[in-house]
Amino acid sequence: MRKNVIYAVQPVSGPVLCLDFYYRSKRDKHYLFSCPYRRCLHLYFADGRSIRELRDNRDWLRNRKLTIFVEGRLKKSLRRFYECER
Repeated sequence: MRKNVIYAVQPVSGPVLCLDFYYRSKRDKHYLFSCPYRRCLHLYFADGRSIRELRDNRDWLRNRKLTIFVEGRLKKSLRRFYECER
């Protein structure tokens, strides 16, 4: 699996209509948050997306739900994650 990426998986246990987001670093994976299942989110983040890829490509701007998610919840969560890592 790729390193230094954000990816989404459906949880093994718990609500079926939910997605868990993780950040996989070089050493281990870190849980970020859960959100309600959205097909577009699952398909976009299933193989993992790096932060650089999100910043450079900006192909997520074509989908309104992805735009709201990346600029809102994901950005806040990553900011909180990096503050904890310092």
